[in-house]
Amino acid sequence: MGPSESTPPGSAGPSGLLTSNPADSLREPRSDCGVLLPFAAHLVREGWAQRVVSPSYDGVPPSQRRAILSRHPDLFANAILSADVLGDEFAPVELARMNRSALRRLLARGAFTPPVGEDLFVYRQKGYGHSQTALVGLLPLDLFRIGLLRGHESTQGQRTELLRLHLARVGVQSSPVGMFYRSSPSASGILAEITASPPEMAFRDIHDVHQEIWRVDGELVGRLNRALEGRRLYLTDGHHRLGAALAHNDAERARPARGGGAGAPVASDFILAALFPQEEVRLMGFHRKVRLPGADGLRRLTDGLAALGSLTRCAPEAAEPASPGRFGVYVEGRWHSFAPRLPTEALDTTWLHEHVIKGVLGMTEETITQVEYLPGRPPMPWQAVSGAETPLEAFARRCDEPGTAGFVLHPVPLESLMRLCDEGRLMPPKSTFFHPKPRSGVFLRFLKNSHTGAGSDTGAGSDTKAGADIGAGSDIGAGADIGAGADIAV
Repeated sequence: MGPSESTPPGSAGPSGLLTSNPADSLREPRSDCGVLLPFAAHLVREGWAQRVVSPSYDGVPPSQRRAILSRHPDLFANAILSADVLGDEFAPVELARMNRSALRRLLARGAFTPPVGEDLFVYRQKGYGHSQTALVGLLPLDLFRIGLLRGHESTQGQRTELLRLHLARVGVQSSPVGMFYRSSPSASGILAEITASPPEMAFRDIHDVHQEIWRVDGELVGRLNRALEGRRLYLTDGHHRLGAALAHNDAERARPARGGGAGAPVASDFILAALFPQEEVRLMGFHRKVRLPGADGLRRLTDGLAALGSLTRCAPEAAEPASPGRFGVYVEGRWHSFAPRLPTEALDTTWLHEHVIKGVLGMTEETITQVEYLPGRPPMPWQAVSGAETPLEAFARRCDEPGTAGFVLHPVPLESLMRLCDEGRLMPPKSTFFHPKPRSGVFLRFLKNSHTGAGSDTGAGSDTKAGADIGAGSDIGAGADIGAGADIAV
């Protein structure tokens, strides 16, 4: 087991996220809190959805993100701009003001319908040759604290803190954290029963992913929770968002109680989640583009790989690994196939991280920023794939810069991922790519910083952080050339 695959010392939860100590929550975690609860949702209006609903832009360079947001000023990504991509030019308080302003503008223009009560939703996505159907509602954070929710990737403290500040200052959850549950015939039967009727909404986003939404009747909410009760859940996407929600919850719990007492539920006890059945999850590889360190970086890489295994020139079509334990390597315009000399007990992402990126190239956690993570198949709209160019050729084009190497990885097998989670082990960040991800700006869930019930999410017109501290002249154009942070989904 490599160091990155073990649970970090001092981490509080079974999946080792930078999170909370249950003792900091002023009460014991509850095991009787349900699995997925209804909430007061602001839903994107059907006529606005194509302009507003925002895909994830993992692996997209900042310049391309800025261009996307400039062309699409109503895209919800303009309300989740982030400092970790924009740099230090904007302080967190400025980013919060910009995000609140963009959100308030969408609300004022009627892009979202106000809540009509508290509901659980079924959310279906169809695109890129795949269809997946999720339950969307509020997941109690205590499910992580008691070990029923498991993650698989280590997190970066600075990124988690930036997301915590967004929650505290903007006060809205807008991107469901993705997760899946082990197969449940009962839950699948209920989902089929719900989706047999026409959806309440149907629309396509700017990347042509078709989406449908159903509300779940009250009686079915209870049946679904009974079908999922006690079942282990696995994160697909949103490790940093979960860590931020837990940290925010700890901070709220540490504040003096305001009505209801320290043990009463508060809005921050829950996170907006999209829960998929195991059989519908599609897991793809997350490839690595590495800027080689120093003038001798290329020599160090080739010599190091030769010492670790067999590096063989190959045709481009043979470079993509057909199974775990092998890697495609692209360097100086040539494709190679690499096989470690000894069988790898660790998952491929961990082996590459420990033995090549850190071992051969000598990178540390501080210099790991020289690694860029690029999603694998299927072709992404932003990859500018034209004509007969394949996704692998598009990846090679990105790695043609001088002093750069590319590593192509086989997707982590889903059963291996679940086993790793069950054992409490972790992989490096960006080890998995689940696609398509739940979109941002379909469902809005406003937080309220007072000790109230989970269902007391506050609307756009109330004095919440989503609308506070915005002067009449403080609006910053949603389409301004600053929108590089679209992968920070909150």
